[in-house]
Amino acid sequence: MPASRRRALRLQLALSPKRLAGLLLSEPGPLTDAQRERLDAAIADCGEMTMLSGLVRDFAALLDPKDGNDGC
Repeated sequence: MPASRRRALRLQLALSPKRLAGLLLSEPGPLTDAQRERLDAAIADCGEMTMLSGLVRDFAALLDPKDGNDGC
């Protein structure tokens, strides 16, 4: 894909910080294909976003209640 096409695609898929945070913090299962594509494109553009995405997913897994974990 030519650089100009990639640049145009990025501009078309541009997300506001609020929308990006909402997608990043959403559970990935219920996202639509279009939302998933936009999130993947935004994350792929930046190494730090890729790392942040992984950290958010790891933290979310810690918050997910597990069977037999009754808490305090």
